[in-house]
Amino acid sequence: MDHRFETAYERMMEKALADSSSERKRRLLEKAQAEKTMLANVWWPAVGHLDDLHPEYEMADFKGGTRFADYAYLPPLPFRLIVEIDGFGPHWRDVSRWKFADDLQRQNHLLIEGWNILRFAFDDINEKPRRCQRSLLMGLAKWGGMLKTGQLALDVYDPFGKKDAV
Repeated sequence: MDHRFETAYERMMEKALADSSSERKRRLLEKAQAEKTMLANVWWPAVGHLDDLHPEYEMADFKGGTRFADYAYLPPLPFRLIVEIDGFGPHWRDVSRWKFADDLQRQNHLLIEGWNILRFAFDDINEKPRRCQRSLLMGLAKWGGMLKTGQLALDVYDPFGKKDAV
């Protein structure tokens, strides 16, 4: 794995741990393989930095409780992006009807509150990372997110990732 990525990841996690307490800290200390894989396979190759990215971002929810997003990207602009990594089992196959409805309401309320949201399947971040990189960059470009360095060169001959569509 890229040494620069590992250094940036450790720095991001150390800052997040220092700035958090209770449930967020517990979540940060758990092994978050899917979340780290998304950064290594999708975010880092596309964006080139982890600046302004907040893991296990804590938010008040519409029911008066607390919710956590896998990542919130909060550059110094009037721009807010939630990035979620969804495994098939815990997010679809194994959920109850009530959990399914609650997840949809959560997303609706985030959108109403002005968040931009990108959700990636864990299988895609492993098997089709270029497709995910394209979605990320297209979202950042459309919504006005700030990129610094390391932008991914999109293939103009394959703009929708048909090579990844296997």
